[in-house]
Amino acid sequence: MSKGRDILAHAAAGSGKTATFSIGILAQVDATLDAVQAIVLAPTRDLVQQSEKVLRTMARPCRVRVSAFFGGTSVGSCLRSLRYDRPQVVVASPGRLAHLVREGRLDMRHVRVLVFDEADALVSDTFCADAAQIAQAAPRDVQVALFSATMPAEAQDVARTFLRDPVVLLSVGEELARDNVRQFYLQVCTGAGGDDGRPLSWRARNELRLAGVEEVARRLVAAGSSASGQVMVFARQCRDIDAVADALQRGGLTGVDVVHSRLDKGRQQAVVEAFAKGRCRVLVCTDMLARGVDVPAVSTVINVGMPASLDRYVHRVGRCGRFQRQGISVAVVTNSDMPKLREIESTFGARVRPLLPSSSLRL
Repeated sequence: MSKGRDILAHAAAGSGKTATFSIGILAQVDATLDAVQAIVLAPTRDLVQQSEKVLRTMARPCRVRVSAFFGGTSVGSCLRSLRYDRPQVVVASPGRLAHLVREGRLDMRHVRVLVFDEADALVSDTFCADAAQIAQAAPRDVQVALFSATMPAEAQDVARTFLRDPVVLLSVGEELARDNVRQFYLQVCTGAGGDDGRPLSWRARNELRLAGVEEVARRLVAAGSSASGQVMVFARQCRDIDAVADALQRGGLTGVDVVHSRLDKGRQQAVVEAFAKGRCRVLVCTDMLARGVDVPAVSTVINVGMPASLDRYVHRVGRCGRFQRQGISVAVVTNSDMPKLREIESTFGARVRPLLPSSSLRL
């Protein structure tokens, strides 16, 4: 980044992408110039806040000012920050920043660096139009750097439209092939149906998964893993979260809390902050936090069923074993989940072992 080249970088979760682009940004910001000189875009509020925290900490010795803008707060607060805090680095969600650009409230003339964090999400249909508008408003010679833990081929194609002769750093196939994270699956239903031969209903499959979650919780307690680190548990839908939390508690885990989209924003933020500070030991959530939480103390990830896409699995598992710490991932699956699990193994070169009675969940 220090040479000003555009970058397309793909590396495993927890490998230090945020620190990398933060160092590159700070090397190019002129602390004596009271203008926005670098912008970091991130797809979620939690990821915006996380990146701002890292940048603010690293920028303090350089006397560089950092602000964060995202939805759910008033536009007026953003305008006051621009006027009175005079940030030189802005970390923002694409929707909020595009609004400021459209309204002519953000001076883009001095922007030298534009970073896309979790670039595969930012070039998706959800955010691509806003991201493109921001990039077009920047100076023609702005350096664009795209970072992500997952980068499907179709996302790469779109991403390259933002770049000029980029340096490409792609660690294809290494997202899950990490020795520091042991991956298991617990198959709670092996047949096609129940005792009467009929296909199992959604409710029956869900009850089997919950029984599996309770079993995994007991195994973690017995191994002492729950006492030596925090646990993130991913449910597929909001309606499953409370039942999953109950199953974890029946299995003996304590300090369990939940976060999902039906909670108000203040409550969501309070729960996530409590988890980040270690006051909550076990967090049950959906994919809304698969990208946005960087808590080094997370040692275990439990997947209740398989997510809809392979990339989501990568981001979920990436919450544990960060910065080469030891981690454990357990997927509680039925027979209908197995094709997705096998696809993950073949695509990413991961080894996901069956959780046997003899398998150790000790870190």
